[in-house]
Amino acid sequence: MDSYMTFIEEWVRTVKNLESIKEVVSIYLSGSVAQGDYKVGFSDIDIYIVTKGQNHSFDDIKNETETLINRYLPEMAWCPNFMTIAYETHENILNSQTWLGMGSEYFSFIESAKLLYGEDIKHELKEPEYSAIQKVAKDFLPRLIEAIKQTDISEISQTSKDELKFIYRSISWNVLFSTTLFLIVKWHFYP
Repeated sequence: MDSYMTFIEEWVRTVKNLESIKEVVSIYLSGSVAQGDYKVGFSDIDIYIVTKGQNHSFDDIKNETETLINRYLPEMAWCPNFMTIAYETHENILNSQTWLGMGSEYFSFIESAKLLYGEDIKHELKEPEYSAIQKVAKDFLPRLIEAIKQTDISEISQTSKDELKFIYRSISWNVLFSTTLFLIVKWHFYP
């Protein structure tokens, strides 16, 4: 077991004993770590927490997360977005008012998210309509191109260049996935 998996196991064990757990329906691991396609020291950890409502701060989870990162993964403590914890209410999921139901994020979550705690709510997410998939696919590529255009790599260290290459490979797969999904849906529904 690598340092990421050790960290995630300890994080779940710790979070289960916090006061905020009373407000949690589910906790999922997602992204490259859930897919098993990650690189220790480069990949981030994506956590989705489905909550009972919106009226809770979850500060105890945030504080314990920082403590555990410093203890188990000190080499990643410098990175402010190393572990992303996204919160969504169960009500929003039931009412299809969630970003988890948008475009390729839905398919990625359904296929690869791993339940770490609580009730599995994947079956409650409604598959996005064609227009939502089309919008996400159309909006993603221009934003990516603009971000690349604004990046000046001439002053970036070799370590950062290696990290950018890893990110680029990851983004390339996301773009390929989104574009392919868009075309498949388009050809299927609009031959």
